[in-house]
Amino acid sequence: MATQKRRATKKAGGSRKDKQSRKSRKSGMGVKAVKVQKDVKAQKGVKIKVKVKKVRVKVKKTGKALLNDPFLNKGVAFTEREKQDLGLEGLLPPGVRTIEQQTEIAYQNIKRTGASDPDLVYSALRHLKNRNETLFFRTVSDNLKEFLPVIYTPEVGVACQTWSHRMARPTGVFITTENIDRVDDILSRLASREIQIAVVTDNEGILGIGDQGIGGSQICVGKLALYTLAGGFAPTTCLPICLDVGTNSEEHLKDPEYLGVKHHRLQKGIYLSFMDKFVESFKRVMPDAVLQFEDFSGTKAFEVLKRHRHNTRCLNDDIQGTGAVVYAAVLGGLDFSKKTVAESVIVIHGAGAGGIGIARQLLHGLCARGLSRKDALAKIYVTDSKGLVHEDRGDALPEHKAEFARVGGFSGSVSLLDLIKKVKPNILIGTSGKAGEFTKAIVKAMCVHKRPLIMPLSNPTRNAEATPAQIFEWSKGTAIVATGSPFDPVKYGRMHTIAQANNFLTFPGLGRPTTS
Repeated sequence: MATQKRRATKKAGGSRKDKQSRKSRKSGMGVKAVKVQKDVKAQKGVKIKVKVKKVRVKVKKTGKALLNDPFLNKGVAFTEREKQDLGLEGLLPPGVRTIEQQTEIAYQNIKRTGASDPDLVYSALRHLKNRNETLFFRTVSDNLKEFLPVIYTPEVGVACQTWSHRMARPTGVFITTENIDRVDDILSRLASREIQIAVVTDNEGILGIGDQGIGGSQICVGKLALYTLAGGFAPTTCLPICLDVGTNSEEHLKDPEYLGVKHHRLQKGIYLSFMDKFVESFKRVMPDAVLQFEDFSGTKAFEVLKRHRHNTRCLNDDIQGTGAVVYAAVLGGLDFSKKTVAESVIVIHGAGAGGIGIARQLLHGLCARGLSRKDALAKIYVTDSKGLVHEDRGDALPEHKAEFARVGGFSGSVSLLDLIKKVKPNILIGTSGKAGEFTKAIVKAMCVHKRPLIMPLSNPTRNAEATPAQIFEWSKGTAIVATGSPFDPVKYGRMHTIAQANNFLTFPGLGRPTTS
């Protein structure tokens, strides 16, 4: 009976699947080839069968327009039938390569072009991404350990600093003081991409290198690459947004090649009005998308999040993402030191968005373990460029610092070293953005504990408060170390692999359920 039905279907014009295939070709609908199943090696040699769903991509462009669209261009992977259906016949060589073949060739070309220079590798990867998003992500995914420090920290910091001088193809959206009243129209042109996640920066607090003006847009591009690689977001659903509200960098303002608006940054009420206009437009045009605030300066980061967190699908990566991943790192480190977080005394050196975000997450964690808020606060000390943050220091404290200001027991300026000698913390976390802040004397003072946790987290690499090699030498190998940027393994007695506590381990996971 089943055979007769199949024959009848064939006589009637083919199977339902065949009809759909012909209909798809007529309407410009193509199927992107994906393996239905592949083996993934798990721990202990166990193989897990992972089902990968085929993705049907609607293609409205043809010919040169298709080849110039990095989201749709497959290079020399187009089959003969696809070349005919999509107007590519004669525009591509007759040979066809699989994605695996293309990936290997792309990798070898990048290695030949860049050799061991991260700056050249970054440029080669950027050009690949501008040409063929699918090939870019496959190449990076297959070589993630090698390319992660290039597409993200530390190399992305260099890209932000030099963007105006080597920009090849703009990526994303640029909202400026000149077009803020037309944001609805600007975003509407991209609504057909069904944006799920947008990373937005005002460029003022880029990594540990500060105000980069319009060049800070590249931090959004790097973050979103990780949303695709680690969170499974399709590249077309990711949108980098640069809010160019000016720059206070005189170097950029005087640079004739600088591509941003040439005026100083908007401040106070004017700045917040700009942000409100942008956020409201974003919600109108892309109501289901998540907005990730990235690398805003300390005070503005807290103010913007406070204004919009209860009525917008949003998160601040530096405050919430950093807090989450560092709290996890602290718990992991304490397992080795045989202490609990409730038994710990914690010093956080750096009171910006990252430092206060970490302090808040630790506070929540301590309270969740049964401590009162008062007792939990008593275990956390925060310092900034003026020393310990406390109420009798003599300066006005912004709200986010006042939250963790010590009450009583201190007067005047209290240095980081003096604080450590007095309170004897077993955990020291650095988010200051300044190299050399964890001195030999400070590390030695931490060693009143057998296994102190010392975490120089400032990015990029050159801004780390101390290097892992220094910390191991000064602590005689007893410290437990985690860093914000990647470092090579350190040999001290044995080889120590350096753990990285960076929010890239967190934000793709934070963004995914928020879009559901």
